[in-house]
Amino acid sequence: PPLPGDRAIEPIQQPVEQDHQERRTVVAERQKRDGGQSDRKAGNADGVRRDAAPRQPPGGGIDAIESAALQLAVGYSEPKVSAPAPREASATERAALVGRYAQGRNVLEVLEQDGALRVKQGDAVMNAKLAGANELLVTPPQGSALHIFVRSENGRAMYLYAGSRAYARQP
Repeated sequence: PPLPGDRAIEPIQQPVEQDHQERRTVVAERQKRDGGQSDRKAGNADGVRRDAAPRQPPGGGIDAIESAALQLAVGYSEPKVSAPAPREASATERAALVGRYAQGRNVLEVLEQDGALRVKQGDAVMNAKLAGANELLVTPPQGSALHIFVRSENGRAMYLYAGSRAYARQP
């Protein structure tokens, strides 16, 4: 019999459920499951952590996949580049960042206090420094530093990206 893609398009004469000319789907043994049972219990390493993917800008996973493919295919590795050292923001940089950013009910506020940047989320006010041109390194009272990526337009920050959230500047 001809393959489904080799024949002309025909008008539908009967619903798909009753089409006996089509081949049945063959399910691999490893895909058969009752849907109610997991293979194992979730472990501590299965959760999403704040430090799960440090320094990962939006869409940065694509670069990692591309690098791994190049390494496997032809043995090419990109040269290692060290992260820029965190630094205090200048007055101009602080003015471009200060503001309220939100995604739905989630709000981040970038503040200037005593000539330094702070990021407020809820009741927590955290120190922030610039790391490179488009990144804030936010230090919470406990835990590891959080990387927030900045997208600017016309010299003013318009979006902050933290993890999978994009916070838009609010008027």
